[in-house]
Amino acid sequence: MRRKNVKKAIALVGVSLALSSCNNVYTKAIDLETANKLVNAALVEQNSFEVKSVSYSLRSEIKEYVLDESGNQKKVFKTSNLEVLYKAPYLRSDENTIYSLKYKSEVDYLFDDSLDTKKEVAVSESIDPDNLDHKRFIVTENGESHDYTPTTDSALASFINLPTLINSNNVTSLTLCQTFMSSIGKFNNLTSFEALSSGGDNFVVSFEGESLSVNDLYAEETSLSAGVSINSFSLSSTDKKVDYYESNYEYKGDVPELDLSETDIYGDIHVSYSYK
Repeated sequence: MRRKNVKKAIALVGVSLALSSCNNVYTKAIDLETANKLVNAALVEQNSFEVKSVSYSLRSEIKEYVLDESGNQKKVFKTSNLEVLYKAPYLRSDENTIYSLKYKSEVDYLFDDSLDTKKEVAVSESIDPDNLDHKRFIVTENGESHDYTPTTDSALASFINLPTLINSNNVTSLTLCQTFMSSIGKFNNLTSFEALSSGGDNFVVSFEGESLSVNDLYAEETSLSAGVSINSFSLSSTDKKVDYYESNYEYKGDVPELDLSETDIYGDIHVSYSYK
């Protein structure tokens, strides 16, 4: 394993690191009480969510790698990227904005191109002018179109209403931070905690530990391998909205392209959102 985590209660708060998200640079360490207030304020905002933007996006990036014999150099063998771009009017009177969804996913095996996969889909909306509540989603892939159905187009099902998914993940991820922070000073599986802010409502909180219970948070965007153990979780929030969250993980698996079996595999995953 890459590192050994010791189960223990901790109360480590803030270090002088510079973490960047969007235009914010998080250089000011904040204490646990302040971090709790910022997380709670963001959670209250997300629990009373209303769609106030026209464009939303979701991006997910994963890199999986093994370590060389020295344990220092990474050998990346697989990358996965997902991008979903959503646009829709949030007021019925907004006639200038037409619903559209673009979905693009790509898996790249760096040592075996035959395993690579790529999917690009566009979704549009057809509305009956005599019945504005009757909407149909039209899926276009490889030049062919068909009516959207959740079963046939299961890869798209979570993203058709992207603002709702992003809000749900905002609530889940902020609640997770709240839970982790409330366990500090008690017996838990955390080994470190950091909280930083650039001022105002902007903050980043980071946790490290043994097998952190955050796998479900990545379920919609990715399909992590069975037996994955997540060892870190960081979240950045600006203006009470989540910019990104990320983790690193590890598991035992095979890498046939490198003639490796039951080896330690490591991964980094980063999910980010934008709102316009």
